[in-house]
Amino acid sequence: MVNSFLIFIFSVLISYLTVPIVNQFGKKLSILDNPNFRKDHPKPLVRLGGLAIYIGFLIPNFIFHQSGLTNLENQNIINIFLICTFLFFFLGIIEDIFHISLLIKLISQVLISSYACSQGFIINLSNFPFSQILEKANLYDLFSIFISIIWIVGIVNAFNWVDGLDGLASGLLIITSFGLFYLLINNDSNLYPIIILLGMIGSNFGFILHNYHPAKIFMGDGGSFFIGSVMALFSINPEIYSLNNTAGFVNIFAKILILGLPLLDMIYVIINRIVKNKSPFFPDRSHFHHRLLDLGINHKQTVIYCYAIHIVCLSIGIKILIT
Repeated sequence: MVNSFLIFIFSVLISYLTVPIVNQFGKKLSILDNPNFRKDHPKPLVRLGGLAIYIGFLIPNFIFHQSGLTNLENQNIINIFLICTFLFFFLGIIEDIFHISLLIKLISQVLISSYACSQGFIINLSNFPFSQILEKANLYDLFSIFISIIWIVGIVNAFNWVDGLDGLASGLLIITSFGLFYLLINNDSNLYPIIILLGMIGSNFGFILHNYHPAKIFMGDGGSFFIGSVMALFSINPEIYSLNNTAGFVNIFAKILILGLPLLDMIYVIINRIVKNKSPFFPDRSHFHHRLLDLGINHKQTVIYCYAIHIVCLSIGIKILIT
């Protein structure tokens, strides 16, 4: 467990010390996030902070992985996890630099998710009431893949959409990771999943020291796609996330609550936009944090309220899972 704590410390330090370097790099290349009607920062800021998060997570994890201390039976699943999270991160960085189209982003996310599913990152639907019907119709595997792709793409975009205020996305990620850490540490889990969570907590903590209001840098899509993909893939593979992976209704509901505000906010926003005859991807100020701001609540208070609501959702989800 001492080695685990060192992973956390190194992740914090690497992320924190990398942010100023990334910030200078982004300014030189003018990779900036400019203010508009949906954004509350007064001046352009670099949107490459996800690079510091990724480096802060990857380097300590890679060293630990290469040390041979991992104790998963299937070592290949770790490689697939690292490959897929990198692909989501890389896609986000491409968006941060070149601003690719929504369709290309969505297709790319589906392709990465499909690859992950083909390598074992898939939701077990055996406890669903209609699973036997699907098996008789030879549609069970296809439907499982379909649901798993929606799950992965949905969570990746949920963290991307919630990244609208200083410190919000990283803070929610840290809270979620602590919740998952609590579940695993009390379940005699393999060590490597705990290392993943400590790396995520550490790298995001190092970043949030620069990103909390008033932010000096943004994580951008590279950061939000990365942290979203980690949470998505982490939640559905039983060799990494060793708790019950069978997707009964109660289990799915608990996992939705554990992922909390990002996922619930995305569901509300999509429904709200469809009801208003708009595209689900139409940018507006219907996100929960925007609505709090529009009520006159200040920036820092809004972020704290979002943290509090997320903690409540997470706590209920954990209670359901361990009951």
